[in-house]
Amino acid sequence: MHGDFDSFLENYPHPGANIGVYHKGFWHSYSRGILDDRDILTSPQTYYDLASLTKTFTATTILTLQHKGKLNINDAVQDYLPFLSGFNNIHDKPLQIRDLMTHQSGLQLRGKSGTVYDKHNHYTKDQIENIFYDKNNLVQIDPPTNISTKYACINYIFLGRILEVITKLNLDQVICQMLKDTMIEEIMFNPLIHSVSIDQIAKTELININGEATQIGIVQDEKARDFGGVCGNAGLFGTLNGLRLWAEAWLKNTFEFDETIYYSAFCFNNSSMELSPKFGTVWRNGTINISPNMSGFSGCTIMLDPRDQTAIVITQNSTFLTRPHQNERLKWSKELTEKVKTQVFMRI
Repeated sequence: MHGDFDSFLENYPHPGANIGVYHKGFWHSYSRGILDDRDILTSPQTYYDLASLTKTFTATTILTLQHKGKLNINDAVQDYLPFLSGFNNIHDKPLQIRDLMTHQSGLQLRGKSGTVYDKHNHYTKDQIENIFYDKNNLVQIDPPTNISTKYACINYIFLGRILEVITKLNLDQVICQMLKDTMIEEIMFNPLIHSVSIDQIAKTELININGEATQIGIVQDEKARDFGGVCGNAGLFGTLNGLRLWAEAWLKNTFEFDETIYYSAFCFNNSSMELSPKFGTVWRNGTINISPNMSGFSGCTIMLDPRDQTAIVITQNSTFLTRPHQNERLKWSKELTEKVKTQVFMRI
C-alpha cells in the first residue's frame, strides 16, 4: 500500500489506524500512526473500543443458541422478558426475538434524554436495570407507514438480557465462551480487568461525555458503562487481529450454521461493499443480515462479502480527540473504504 493511499492516511483525522484486507485467501495488514496522545505506535495488537460492533457478537450468539436448539428467533420476546408483554412490533404484530435483531421492535425509552434516562448521569447497575427493564419507562413508537426499521440500541440491550435469561450466565461469560469456541482471544469486555497492558489500549476520547478525564479501557457508550461495562449493544474491545479472525469465521462459516441461517445473515443490496448509512445498523431492514458492512460509533469497521471471499477490517478511534459529527466520520470511513477497494484489492 503506497502512493495516494499513504497520502490519504497522512491527512486522516485520527491518531492512528490499522487496516486488514482479506483477498484471495490471504490477509494483508497495514498500520499507521499512534494510539492517542501517548507516543505509542498503534499495531494489529492494539485494543480499541468496538462500540456498536458489539451488536454483531450479540446477534451471532443468539444464532448459535438457535443452532443448538436453545431458542428460535421467532419466539415471543415476552416468554423471556415478561416486562415486554403487551408490546407489538412496528408492524403491529406480536413482538419476536427477530424484531429486536432487525430493529423492528419500535421500542424506546419514554421521553427525551433526562426524562427517564440521562446519559450525562452515572447510574449503578441496579439503577440502570430498573430503568430499562420497567415497562412503564418504555413506549411503542407510532411509525409512518413506509418505515421498515427503527434503529435503537435498546433492542440489543434486551437481546443481551435474553442471553442471560437462557444461559443463566452474565453476558460477558456468554459471549466470551462463544469467542473461545471460535478460537478468538483478542476480543473481550473491559480489557483492563483482564490484565491487558494499558499501553495496548487506545483511549476512546480525550474528554468523555461528562467532561471528565479519559479512562483507558472503559467503554465509550454510557449505557454499557452503567451496565457494568457489559451490554448487548456495546462494551467489547478488540484488536485488528481479533476482528480479522471474526471476519474470517463468518466468511468460512466456522459456526457451522445451516444454509438457511448462514445465507440469511447477509443482505446484498448492491454489487459492491459499502458502509451502512448508520453506525451499528446490523441485522436491519427486516432481514437477519450481518451486513456486508458494519461500523461502530468509535470508527472500527468490518465489511464482508462471502460471494468472493473478501473482507475489510479497520480499527481506529474516530472520536479522539473530539467527537466530530457522525456524518463526518462516516464520510471519511467511506473514503478510506473506497481507497482500500480501488487501490489495495487491485494490487494483491
